[in-house]
Amino acid sequence: MDTIRSFFAIDLSLDLINEFKMIIHEIDNNSPPIIKWVDRKNQHLTLKFIGNLKSVDIEPIRDLLNKEIANISKFSITIARLGVFPSTSRPRVIWIGIEESLDLLKVYLGIEYAITAMGYPKEKRHFSPHITLGRVRRYSKPYEINNLKTFLRNFNIGKIGELEIEEINLYKSILKPTGPIYSKVFSLMLGQLST
Repeated sequence: MDTIRSFFAIDLSLDLINEFKMIIHEIDNNSPPIIKWVDRKNQHLTLKFIGNLKSVDIEPIRDLLNKEIANISKFSITIARLGVFPSTSRPRVIWIGIEESLDLLKVYLGIEYAITAMGYPKEKRHFSPHITLGRVRRYSKPYEINNLKTFLRNFNIGKIGELEIEEINLYKSILKPTGPIYSKVFSLMLGQLST
């Protein structure tokens, strides 16, 4: 069975990507070089990572999702705060957060409905929208991680900006030794039924 590694995401504005560049520069200048940053062209707001999606399921999922988001008008979200997963004591992923948005949650629930209706598993984790900036390298030394933790605890960025959401995208991800390559499979506009 033909499958693609895939995820749903929202593209970012160039203004936000430039803001992230300045944040990354500030972190790089004040902490050890132990973070592998996400390439600018790959930065996005992930809504749902699917994993292996059967090619035959793409169109039915598109049609189901299209109906789910047809009654959601375009909206804006606020991009704010810097965070880490899994915790500040063990930083592995550095991310930018999104302020709570009922509209964004509705879009996410529409994706969940379309995916689970086609037999894919429901997400077990709480919806926590974020934009991954970078990942701490696996073999970083303890003192390097401690220096990074100290800097991040005192680095407060507050509100970064707004992002207008007009469409959502299904992306295909191909993993390469040099990093992932993302390509759009389809896009759906909010607030209208696409044909």
